[in-house]
Amino acid sequence: TIEDNGVLLAVSSDDAEQENDEMDSLTDDDLDAGWEGAPEDQNILTTGLRFRGIPIPRGAVVNSAYIQVWSHEGKSAEDVARITITGEADDNAQTYTEDALITDRPRTNAEILWEVAEEWEIWEMYQTPDIKDIVQEIIDRDNWEAGNAIAFMLLGENQGLSDFENAREFESYENIADPEDGGDGQNHPERRPRLVISFSSPSTSVFSLSGPEAKPLKVFPNPASSDLANIELDAETAAVVKLYDANGRL
Repeated sequence: TIEDNGVLLAVSSDDAEQENDEMDSLTDDDLDAGWEGAPEDQNILTTGLRFRGIPIPRGAVVNSAYIQVWSHEGKSAEDVARITITGEADDNAQTYTEDALITDRPRTNAEILWEVAEEWEIWEMYQTPDIKDIVQEIIDRDNWEAGNAIAFMLLGENQGLSDFENAREFESYENIADPEDGGDGQNHPERRPRLVISFSSPSTSVFSLSGPEAKPLKVFPNPASSDLANIELDAETAAVVKLYDANGRL
């Protein structure tokens, strides 16, 4: 928590932004990724996202994974952004500081290109392509443990001069620019970046986790019999459980 002009604000160092070879403030109200190609303003934009407390055991198989983001600006389909997503090659990624570049962190071998060539409406949810190979590489590391943190880099590239911005802006975890603005991650925590992973492990059937408030669940016996399956959650809170058969049918 910091104080800004007499206002107390909840901020996070688990999201970060880098412009060319300089770190931006860790308390921005949005995150930019991609490329700014105007003649007077050319910048490669990099975003770092860190997700804490990932309760996936080593040895699990990642079935799918993606990052959900909520747009902070509307964009046309012509504002094409080419963003390479890679993971931080670390057993337990540390939070960001303004003294170290996002791009100086070690990267996973796995990466994927996210070419955003669709219209974005403001404050709507969009998601990356499947990044399961990146997550799998991280949780397969020798010292990975359930509860560790995973970080990702969203790397922009020089797309040349353009009449379009070729960058996409999405909500950060906080809002320092305008604390009364309702379109941000502080007043609307449901719009913060969210990591969604579906995986299976020897002790459980496939289950998914979405965001920091998600709780692991167990399904047993595994495999389940035709007439009985037990579903056990770690917390006595409301939950939505979707069950699929072996053919992927809901």
